[in-house]
Amino acid sequence: MGLHDNLISSKNDIAYLVDLYKLFNDVCLQLQGDGLNLIKTKCSVAAFVSKLVLYKKNIGRREFNNFPYLSTVSFKHDDLLVYYQHLENLHRDFKELFQDILNMDIPDWVLDPFSQQGIIPVRRRTNRTDYK
Repeated sequence: MGLHDNLISSKNDIAYLVDLYKLFNDVCLQLQGDGLNLIKTKCSVAAFVSKLVLYKKNIGRREFNNFPYLSTVSFKHDDLLVYYQHLENLHRDFKELFQDILNMDIPDWVLDPFSQQGIIPVRRRTNRTDYK
C-alpha cells in the first residue's frame, strides 16, 4: 500500500481529528488571558468535559453538528465506533487529569455575593452619642 493509498484510507481520521483539535483549540483559547481565574478555569474545563459526553452521543447517533469536516466524508460504521470510543476515553482521561479543578469547591457567596442575605448578621447601628 503506497503513501497515496494510506492518505485516502486516513481521510476520515484526518477529518475527525481536524474537528476535534478545533474543539481543543477553543478550550485552550478560553484558558488564556489576563482575566483568567480559578472560577473561569473550572467552568471552562467542566464545560468541555461535559461536552465530550455530548459529542460522543452525537457521533453515536450520526449527528455531526460539532464535527463539520467529518460530516463531509463517507465512512464506515467501524470508523464511528472508533471515534465514539476515542471520545469516551478522552472524557475519562480529562476527568482524571483535571480532577483537582473539577472537584474544587467554590462557595456560593463567591459566585454571587449578594444572594446570600441573612448569613452574616448585620449589627445594629449605634448612636453617635454613644462614642462620647
